[in-house]
Amino acid sequence: VEGVSSPYVQVYYDFGNGLGLGGDPAREIRKLARRIVQVHAKDWNGDHMGEGRVDLPAVSAALKDIGYDAYLVLEMPPTHDPAAAAARNLRFLQEDF
Repeated sequence: VEGVSSPYVQVYYDFGNGLGLGGDPAREIRKLARRIVQVHAKDWNGDHMGEGRVDLPAVSAALKDIGYDAYLVLEMPPTHDPAAAAARNLRFLQEDF
């Protein structure tokens, strides 16, 4: 991102993919800091937020540390009851994130 040297090139960060690609999402969030304009929220290898492998408390702390105060776009695997799954994941983000 820095190599492009343009304020118009920003980051839409996905912390589930960050972990899935072998990264450390909290460290990456802090490194990308001011370049993050949107965050894609999903856990890695879990059906619902908090059931996978992402260290969500560390990600939440990192987002707070950089002052991120915009949307979290929720992504989840397909389920038999998408409305219930979305409600559950939203509650998790509101209460625990």
